[in-house]
Amino acid sequence: ETQSEPREAAPPMPAELRALFNGQLGSAAIIAWAEFDLDERNAYARRAAVLTEDSVIFAAPSPTVVKIASIEEAKTVEGLGVDQLCIIVDGKLAHEIRYTRRCRREMQKLARLLNRRIPKKETEGEEKEPPPPWLENIERRMEQKTHCPKCGRAIPDYSEGVCPACLQKRAILWRLLEVAKPYRRRINVALGVTLGVAMLSALPPVWTKYLVDRGIGTAAAPGSVKEILKWGVLLAVTVVITQLLASMRLLMLSMIGTSVARDLRHRVYAHMHDLGLRFFAKRRTGSLITRVTNDTDRLWEFIVFGSVDWLRNMVMIAIIAVVMFSMNWRLALVALAPVPIVGLMTWLRSKTLHRMFGRLWTYWSRIGAVVGDAIPGVRVVKAFANEDREVARFDVRSNEYTLKEQEVNAIWSRFVPLVGATMQLGGVIVWVVGGVVVLRHFGDTSFTLGTLIAFVGFLHQFYPPIMELANSNRMVTRAASSAQRVFEVLDTPPEVFTRSGAVTRERMDGRIEFRNVSFTYEGAAPALRDVSMTVEPGTMIGLCGPSGAGKSTFVNLICRFYDITEGQILIDGVDIRDYDVKWLRRNIGLVLQEPYLFHGTISDNIRYGNPDASNEEIIRAARAANAHDFVVGFPDGYDTMVGERGQSLSGGERQRISIARAILHNPRILILDEATSSVDTETEKQIQQALDRLVAGRTTIAIAHRLSTLQAANKLVVLEKGKLKSMRLKWLFN
Repeated sequence: ETQSEPREAAPPMPAELRALFNGQLGSAAIIAWAEFDLDERNAYARRAAVLTEDSVIFAAPSPTVVKIASIEEAKTVEGLGVDQLCIIVDGKLAHEIRYTRRCRREMQKLARLLNRRIPKKETEGEEKEPPPPWLENIERRMEQKTHCPKCGRAIPDYSEGVCPACLQKRAILWRLLEVAKPYRRRINVALGVTLGVAMLSALPPVWTKYLVDRGIGTAAAPGSVKEILKWGVLLAVTVVITQLLASMRLLMLSMIGTSVARDLRHRVYAHMHDLGLRFFAKRRTGSLITRVTNDTDRLWEFIVFGSVDWLRNMVMIAIIAVVMFSMNWRLALVALAPVPIVGLMTWLRSKTLHRMFGRLWTYWSRIGAVVGDAIPGVRVVKAFANEDREVARFDVRSNEYTLKEQEVNAIWSRFVPLVGATMQLGGVIVWVVGGVVVLRHFGDTSFTLGTLIAFVGFLHQFYPPIMELANSNRMVTRAASSAQRVFEVLDTPPEVFTRSGAVTRERMDGRIEFRNVSFTYEGAAPALRDVSMTVEPGTMIGLCGPSGAGKSTFVNLICRFYDITEGQILIDGVDIRDYDVKWLRRNIGLVLQEPYLFHGTISDNIRYGNPDASNEEIIRAARAANAHDFVVGFPDGYDTMVGERGQSLSGGERQRISIARAILHNPRILILDEATSSVDTETEKQIQQALDRLVAGRTTIAIAHRLSTLQAANKLVVLEKGKLKSMRLKWLFN
């Protein structure tokens, strides 16, 4: 992935906001714009700010143009209910823009972009350092799309970041067909069989015509048993061959479809694992599970059956139409009269159904989200006797989905009979008109009774494909809605990635250096502010501070769960963004306050960080973690199933298994996140003994509030409101 991608163009500004500038914008290229909502007296008002290449323009209340070259600094000041964007010119506050927290993210993004364009004053003899190439890329990914980049409309929550007004269903479905490219040859064979079935299906009415006219005949020209048997056998053979080919076609498409579904599930699930924590923080678990399971399963049906059946129906319609016009063009026009009406009804219904299917999926994902919240937290539910409340929550979501589904079914139940009645009415008209023609020209070989029967037979084969095309709109609409959500995952670029030429080493020493590191989540208040410190290899530092001080952010950045906004983090003198991400994380061990155990055996959980470890190594790690004694006390020992999230074990037992997992992982850098905060004193002593063995010879960062956990620390680092307040030696606490 390239490190200097071009920034996406700013979404078009709504006309009502552009009008606030009274033509001041002209044809200037807009880099970014933001809407804010307070005037100078903190009263609600609609205002806007625009950033161009050389100016920043405020419509507050009249347009004000400020040249970027004259600005010294643009800084945001956060308050309890009102924030400010302050523009400093010649050392003085020249402009002050006020806004509520609702506008905070967009205004801080505007301030960051503006500050990047403000010319920096260079000190004598100092070379100007260009901004790092990765910063533009990171900020671009941090910007959540709230408005459509094409039309400027606000994007509703249910559409998951995609503008419904600009959704190109055809483009999405064409892209969806690319998923089946690896099976192109097999699909082509199935397509050939499908076309063969379509052409053979046009023959029975022809044989029926000859069976009536030549086999049965008329009073003037009676037929014979020989002719009846001849055309009857030909008709039977055609039907048998057609059904055999249809069975073969169904088997081939089913096999291809299941393979495509497997590949699509793999792509979506694998890509999710490449995405950063920010992606998962914005979405509920039920929504993501639905994309991997329901949406991918729904798509393969369209990819294989929908597309091939659509082509088959089109071929059948074309063949039968040609034959019908060759038999009697006037009667063919009568038969085709309902087709434009059906097409118009289908087009009108598709617009409504697509919007409704998008919302229907949202309500379905909310059901999954309720279940996903309640089942992992079943202990809390039962502890507070809230079973009825959770059932009521589920019923509310289930009823919402049922009502929306009934709305869709109501529309569809009116649409399908209307289309069917229209097509059947065309068949009645053909019988009436054709019957009159046969009576008036009785005995005329140009239009016989056999011709009318054949024509009606063609009509019965002509209308079903049209009905299928009309009814397929529902499948196509559902597929487009599912594809939109699947591609939203696949098109999300990883925030943290391994760049080309990434560094790997035989061994990591573990020297960590923070250089003026700042970080912000979603462009809001910085979680870390200008932090600089060094951790020498093999030493242990204790990290403490009040809740929300930035301790978890500190260790998250070392693990590179997020990329920093400003500054550098170096390990062994190399920027962590230059390391291979997986190599970096394999050299970092993490012991969490709430250890997560997977559903499986105790040995599987200990082996998770080192899949190739032998049983002897697992036991050795468990002994070092003071876990061996209680493990062998179970009837199945290391083969004991721990249940989902390790619920069958106590908190101290789960923590010691987590420590054994870290010991077996053998990292060079160890991070302890409140590893003993939720256990009793006796268990804490056992865990502390295990931790003492674990930290030996490793660079360790321990987050803790208990001083007993920090006794082995060489330094104590205090964070407060994201800033490094002090670094104290441990003897100060003795």
